[in-house]
Amino acid sequence: MTRILISVASVVCAGVGFVGTSATEPGLFPQEPAREGKPVGFWIEQLKNGNFVERANAALALGEIGPRGRKAVPALIEALKDKAPSVRKAAALTLYKILPEPKLAMPALIEALKDAEPIVRASAASTLGVMGLEAKDAVSALSDGLTDSEAEVRRACLWALGYLAWEAKKAVPRVVQCLADEDPEVRGNAAWALGWIGPGGEAAVPALVSSLKDKDPKVRSAAAFAVGRIGQDTKSVIAALIDAMQDPDASQRASAAFALGCIAPENDKVVRTLLEALKDKDEGVQKDAAYALGQIARKSKEAIATLMGALQDKDALVRGGSATALAQVGPPAARAVPALIDALKDQQNNVRANAAWALGEIGPEARAAVPILVEAFNENKKDLVRTNAMLSLGHIGPAAVPALIHKLKDPANDVREAAAYALGNIGPGARAAVPALTDLLKDKNAESRPMAAYALRGIGPEAAAAISALIEATGDKEASVRSAAAYSLGAIGRKAKNTVPALVQSLKDKESNVREAAAHALGEIGAEAKEAVAALLKVIKDETLGSTPPDRPSVHEAAVRALGQIGPGAGAAVPALLRLVEERDDQLRANAAKALWLIEKHQAAMSALIGDLDHDNASMRAAAAEFLGNLGPDAKGAIPALMQATRDEDGAVRVHAAEALWRVGNHPMAVAILAREVRNDKFDVCLRAVYLLGDIASESKEAVAALRQALKDRNGVIRGTAAHALKKCAGTKKD
Repeated sequence: MTRILISVASVVCAGVGFVGTSATEPGLFPQEPAREGKPVGFWIEQLKNGNFVERANAALALGEIGPRGRKAVPALIEALKDKAPSVRKAAALTLYKILPEPKLAMPALIEALKDAEPIVRASAASTLGVMGLEAKDAVSALSDGLTDSEAEVRRACLWALGYLAWEAKKAVPRVVQCLADEDPEVRGNAAWALGWIGPGGEAAVPALVSSLKDKDPKVRSAAAFAVGRIGQDTKSVIAALIDAMQDPDASQRASAAFALGCIAPENDKVVRTLLEALKDKDEGVQKDAAYALGQIARKSKEAIATLMGALQDKDALVRGGSATALAQVGPPAARAVPALIDALKDQQNNVRANAAWALGEIGPEARAAVPILVEAFNENKKDLVRTNAMLSLGHIGPAAVPALIHKLKDPANDVREAAAYALGNIGPGARAAVPALTDLLKDKNAESRPMAAYALRGIGPEAAAAISALIEATGDKEASVRSAAAYSLGAIGRKAKNTVPALVQSLKDKESNVREAAAHALGEIGAEAKEAVAALLKVIKDETLGSTPPDRPSVHEAAVRALGQIGPGAGAAVPALLRLVEERDDQLRANAAKALWLIEKHQAAMSALIGDLDHDNASMRAAAAEFLGNLGPDAKGAIPALMQATRDEDGAVRVHAAEALWRVGNHPMAVAILAREVRNDKFDVCLRAVYLLGDIASESKEAVAALRQALKDRNGVIRGTAAHALKKCAGTKKD
């Protein structure tokens, strides 16, 4: 994803600093988030009634507490009208950090855009920006801010309009004017904003084309990004981007290549230019050129033929980049399979590795490549060719199984292990390999046996014929084998219910990783493992955190989770779990709460889970939101807390909270939040948001617009997920 040109923090942090504070009596504000040992309630009181120094300091302290200090929002909104500039500055900055509810804060923030202090105006604009699409009513006010006399305010307003995306279309004429601003950061942010406004910003294209020659390289790069996202395919645009491919600045060349990929014109000159760019000395340019070639080839059979020919180019960078481009085309590039098979014989390692990857992306249609991919197992164990070959065989699927079964008998240990790994990646489609993998469980080589168990785990319930051998493997002399065997029995699930006695025995293993695997397996077997409840309770009792080595909490937690997965049949565990809900160890307490709910929907569990939405640790907050979402309508009591969690400072928490709101009560707010997170710079957050928009928002125009923008993301996984999500939306709508 393209990053913004300026740091928002640099806009909002200037001009204020902490000063001394007076003391407060302990215990006046129990169980509240605190700063410098003083809780939120104390700082609110200071903000309302202190002198101007104390009021400013209180606002800043609340900012350091962050979203957990949301109860201070009304007081902070009022502080935006404080007669002391330092207080207004601090309040505006803190509102940015707390992420207030838009309906509550927006009127005051719009009014603050007219404040006498530039830093207050800039902070208000930035806060409106982080609200994303929910701040669409602020577009006019932010547009007015583009004529502000202070560059920092204009920059912040442009940043905010960019995050309002398509909702900011009516601001395009004023944003275009900012492309001629004297401040280079303003010009860059104007181009960036136009890029995120995307289709609908066509009126800006002539000015953006001119900005491709701006004297500032960051502006030129942002202009190319914007031209690509708007996606206008005209001769003048394509010619300007081809010229930009010769820019002395590498980031501009990369952005121009990316833009050509977004537009994907069926143009021979563009293809030749991009092929030449594969030789660029900058790796980023090479990657974006390969991306662009792949996007063009998805539309053009001629481009696929050109890439096939380029696999024979004298330059290894061109050969490798062409294979990468074909990988992005995926199944439609099936006609390139013979050429890619030839490329697997290339003398250059990177060409072979990229060819192997491309064959996997083509999928089952690349079955003709199975023999040569299997031979790649003879490469060095750490070689990327070998790794890509293993992964690709998994994508090709069942057609690769016979050859892989044959390799399970190879005299080389690492070849047998590679074959087992590939079979595990194929999954249930590799069921024909179960007998051979069962034999491999008895292999003399200590590293081959756990890999056999790994493969059986991947095959899952279809590997039930291996249960007896896996039970035997739980007694193997190697702990890695015992552990892998237990996990495999868990993957087989209820079909492995007769293995419960053996897994209970494994709960007594001397190695903690084996005990953890056994507890995990019992949980996966579920209700059929209720005879293991007493043994799991003993694990909880024996492996108390206060008296055991630090590697054991994971065993304890696995046992607690298993009790929850067993469900109502684990009712005898409720007293012990209630005690654990009071534990100081956060992870253990959270797992106990989840188990309690799954066993008997205990109210103490719901209270603990809602409490975890306000935990200091972001991963704990995200996990709580995710679990509450999985409960569906049963978690309606958590909706207010989940709504607050959508304002969390952590993107993963916001996405999980939005998902939970949808699953618990089809809350319409969820779609707007997920649409905003599609622009998140963190890959996992963006990817989850894109996936969920396709999963839950099939009839939402907001979701479709966000997904269409994600189709132009620089990351291929996100683009692919967005394409799949849009198909789901279209299919659901048709139905």
